[in-house]
Amino acid sequence: MHKSTFACVLFLSALGLIAAPVALGAEQCNPRQVSVTTSGFAKAAPGLYVFHVGISHRGTDVSAANDAVARSAAAAVAAALDAGVAKEDIRSTEISITPVYNADRKPAEPQIFEVTRDISIVLRDPSHYAELAEGLIDAGVNHITRIEARPSDPRALADQALAEAVANAVHKARLIAHKLGVKLGPALRISESGGVHPVPRVMAMSADSAKSGYLHGQIKTEAQVSATFALSPSGCPPGS
Repeated sequence: MHKSTFACVLFLSALGLIAAPVALGAEQCNPRQVSVTTSGFAKAAPGLYVFHVGISHRGTDVSAANDAVARSAAAAVAAALDAGVAKEDIRSTEISITPVYNADRKPAEPQIFEVTRDISIVLRDPSHYAELAEGLIDAGVNHITRIEARPSDPRALADQALAEAVANAVHKARLIAHKLGVKLGPALRISESGGVHPVPRVMAMSADSAKSGYLHGQIKTEAQVSATFALSPSGCPPGS
């Protein structure tokens, strides 16, 4: 190359008017991004049930009302034990006494009180569900607040839902990249919600027994994932 031409190239390069080929390639391959949000689900049959029930009795004599509640509570505990529930899975110590107010009550009429005993029972063998439910009713339980269906291994169910959510996120991002004619790069950001503590809910049910009519169904747990991946045009060097 002629000395004057070489000097001119150096001068233009110094002014930034001639870009190096490597720098131009890096600029063209500057990664873009794609963000996706997906869900994953996991199902399992209930592994245990938690019964929240109560027994209440009204009367003007608090002591008599309490005695009536105590008898039914003892019968309810016996029914739970007969259904295979362990003693440590029964709690029957919560009791309340509440005046029953009546706007039409005359001053001469005695005050009525309501005595209530709350009982929680953990049934770890779902096959005894019908036996326990019927036994509690026969024992005099007159309040069933709720019955929780829980998985036997909540963490495993949550992990399964989360794994599916992540796989769905990768699949969705890869499909978008393919349709755009670009390469899918690594995940840049990812966040998760909904799968750490499963929230059970009863799904489509199957028969427990022809006689009882109690249905177990399935517990469904959901996990959600939001992820951002890098995108690079085809032909860019690896890692760009």
